Amino acid sequence: MFSSITLKNYRSYIESSFEFGEGVTIIIGPNASGKTNLLEAVYLLCQGSAFRSGDKDLIRSGSKWARADSVVQGQSRVLKLTESSPRTKKIIEIDDSPKSRLTFQETIPVVLFEPDDSRIVGGSPERRRLYVDTLLCNISPVYKKNLSQYKRALKQRNNLLKSGTQENSMFAWNMVLARHASEIVLLRKDLVSRLNESLSDVYGQLASKPHKLTINYESNPPNNNYLQSYIHKLEKLYSLDRERGFTSLGPHRDDIKIFIDDKDAGMFASRGEGRTITLALKILEMKLIEQVRAEKPILLLDDVFSELDGTRRRMLTSYLKDHQTIITTTDADIVGKKFSSLATLISL
Repeated sequence: MFSSITLKNYRSYIESSFEFGEGVTIIIGPNASGKTNLLEAVYLLCQGSAFRSGDKDLIRSGSKWARADSVVQGQSRVLKLTESSPRTKKIIEIDDSPKSRLTFQETIPVVLFEPDDSRIVGGSPERRRLYVDTLLCNISPVYKKNLSQYKRALKQRNNLLKSGTQENSMFAWNMVLARHASEIVLLRKDLVSRLNESLSDVYGQLASKPHKLTINYESNPPNNNYLQSYIHKLEKLYSLDRERGFTSLGPHRDDIKIFIDDKDAGMFASRGEGRTITLALKILEMKLIEQVRAEKPILLLDDVFSELDGTRRRMLTSYLKDHQTIITTTDADIVGKKFSSLATLISL
């Protein structure tokens, strides 16, 4: 349970303290009142990173530092941000033990619902990759490690391409990149397979009628012998990559396509269908995290209820009842009707 938080010089807050209930906490306020800033601070203390921007932007304008003190699952968690060059220094202290970054075991599982999630269906491949990567980082310490090492190797290879390094000097980096890429693709495909097992059923419940929902993971190279095929293609594309100055092939370029009744949802789904698909994916995310980590994730809903009609609000509410949930809204009536007097209210 996330019990309390005190923010100092954090984004729009000079110094403010908040307490959260075991069930649903509703943060009510007009636009630009700091609702999402508060939600982001909760997310950061649980996950170790913000969901909107870099560390520098978390410090209140005109200040040199920011701090957030919290109590989470009986632990003291303190975020300390100090403005420095070339990058802002960030420390998270867990019961007075400082961490520059959180390990998988030190993170607290969180599922975030935000208006931008609607782009999962109709947005760019990057947005869908981000959804899959975030979920996998919440359930797999191996994935989080491989993704981090892949990104470092990719950055190094791209730097070498820009510097004009000869092809025979790239082999070692091709090997490193391919090793981590093959692990990433394997775990992404396994996740997609697990999501496909229940996606149609959950969507049908939300939409009140049956539909066929399918997720396809599209990777290049596509065949089973991924490691060797990827190395071969990196070598084949060396001249083109060198001319462009970046690596044009790999998990960072793959796509996750969603189909509804055998049609590409990104092209043919209505706005309502897109929202329902996103909601179904988020519900499956909740279930999968709880299943794998044997603990219920904290749910953070950033102005989501205003995006949903009555039926979808009722369905979402039914999934929230057993989780600690923090909801932001500009309209207290929309959310308050769903949780009566049992919710903890925070007014900004």
